[in-house]
Amino acid sequence: MKRKLSNNYPPNSLGYGVFTQLNEKIVAFKSSIPLIEQLKNPSVSDRHWEKLVKLTGSKWDVSIKTMTLDQVFALKL
Repeated sequence: MKRKLSNNYPPNSLGYGVFTQLNEKIVAFKSSIPLIEQLKNPSVSDRHWEKLVKLTGSKWDVSIKTMTLDQVFALKL
């Protein structure tokens, strides 16, 4: 069930600001889902992962078989 925010809230109210921030995060996450799926593709080899880790400057043991979504987020791609 989808609910809409009523028009009774002015744009500067606290409730609207929270909604806007949350909505922006959800939209950004939804656009990254296809990219995350591509990272799990078997054609992405260890050398690709090593390059991603180098580019991001993170220290992470790359193993596509044990990778979690939290670890992908930690890379801040």
